[in-house]
Amino acid sequence: VIASRRPDLMAFGAFAVDPLTHLTRGVVLGATVLVLGLAAGPLRGHARETEFSVLILLAALGTVTLGASSDLLVLVAAYLLASIPGYALAGFGKDAPGTEAALKYYLMGAFMGIFMLAGVTLLYGLGRATSYEPLRQGLAAAPGAAVTVGTVALLAGLLFKAGAVPAHYWIPDVTEGAPPVVAAFVTTVPKIGAFTALFRLAAEALPSTVDRPSLIATIATVTMTLGNLAAFGQDNV
Repeated sequence: VIASRRPDLMAFGAFAVDPLTHLTRGVVLGATVLVLGLAAGPLRGHARETEFSVLILLAALGTVTLGASSDLLVLVAAYLLASIPGYALAGFGKDAPGTEAALKYYLMGAFMGIFMLAGVTLLYGLGRATSYEPLRQGLAAAPGAAVTVGTVALLAGLLFKAGAVPAHYWIPDVTEGAPPVVAAFVTTVPKIGAFTALFRLAAEALPSTVDRPSLIATIATVTMTLGNLAAFGQDNV
């Protein structure tokens, strides 16, 4: 399902047009249509109905691009496009809970974005490329410890979108404070692009020196453990 840099499966040299992208695009578009359908009733006649639809579509476009990116620079741009409309959507209701949710969502996203950019910078310096295939070849000869540090920093942004540790604290606040339709969107649809991007990054960009199974197992274990322990203190379903 990976493009493998075939010209007929690439667009602009950085956007993969392969079965994985088609699957991501289909799921994201289907979910977006469902969200817009759920929002039709509450937003009918609302003064900002058009604004809501535009923000949803921009976030969906960013999610699709996130899953199809095969270049680190495009990945960062897609991350921003998938995130920034979500910040505005979280505070769409313009009430106190929504404002708090939007602020926490934004601050966490910006903080993780800094780590992501630092990881991109480090990996570019080590691999001398931003496109996945040449990057993988360049990283194969780089020090393994430095590659691991750059990879972990890069993953910070994608794990934020996926709702995984350590940037998962925004999910309860957004779910509780944002309008229900917005919560349904931002806690599901962006994760599709994030997981696709994680898979593509591991399959195309990371060299064999990175112990990917152990890294994924560690992230999954910590996410589930910390998430379930933190849930004991919650009293809002």
